Amino acid sequence: MEFQIAKRSAKKQVTFLSDTLNHSWCPPTEPLIKVNVDGAWDKNTTSSGSGVIIRDARGKFIAGSSRSYIAGSIIEAEAIALVDGLKLVKQLNLDNIVMESDSHELISALGNHIEKAMSLGIVTSREANRVADVAAKLAKSRLCTEVWVNIPPTSLVSVLTNDGVPCPH
Repeated sequence: MEFQIAKRSAKKQVTFLSDTLNHSWCPPTEPLIKVNVDGAWDKNTTSSGSGVIIRDARGKFIAGSSRSYIAGSIIEAEAIALVDGLKLVKQLNLDNIVMESDSHELISALGNHIEKAMSLGIVTSREANRVADVAAKLAKSRLCTEVWVNIPPTSLVSVLTNDGVPCPH
């Protein structure tokens, strides 16, 4: 089940846009900006990574990040990725966002708290969250945080291109 909620800058109301499962990444409608987040976790080592990818309504890459850390569970890794996405949105002073995550468990755990805290959007399809998933898995094997603005790293260009959206080279 997919939940998408758009953030409205003026009223900060929760708006449900869709309740169907997307199997591929879809750009948001103008003037929204889509933020995909994902966490990766290794049960044996507890090494984890977060991936954040931000794109506009044309599918153009705006920014992204990956970060490695230690987490006690997959849901903790997914929650950290969500927070990382929100931090990047705040740092870039972005507005009118739709956030997507493939963690149904995290969204279920947050329940109504999402609606009370702020407007977020959530998707539970791994296919629609592919680029953030790759960024999170790459971060898990690295020891540093990376943030990209306007131009994605070469390690993500092919995945962005496979989404069928514009990607700067």
